[in-house]
Amino acid sequence: MIAATPLGGTPSPTQELSDDAQEEPRITQRQIFREQQEEARPRLRPLLRDAYERGATSDWSDLLRRPQEPELDLEGDAGLLEAATPETYLAVSRYDLPPVRA
Repeated sequence: MIAATPLGGTPSPTQELSDDAQEEPRITQRQIFREQQEEARPRLRPLLRDAYERGATSDWSDLLRRPQEPELDLEGDAGLLEAATPETYLAVSRYDLPPVRA
């Protein structure tokens, strides 16, 4: 919330209360997120390790679910994960990723 401050530069009590009221849900959301990450860590750590090991010993095309080359889409899509370096551009659709092994 943006509120005007008095000429002295001190926020009004109403502004301080509303800032505190806004901060409380943010703190709660961050705490919930951290707890969820901690709960997921034991499950995700071996999956991530396995993914790195498979990636190190596999050709990138072996990691695709389908044996065919991926399609080149120049239109763009909000559902794509995109990355770029000066030499390379890569966009991966979530539907082209291998399934998560549990």
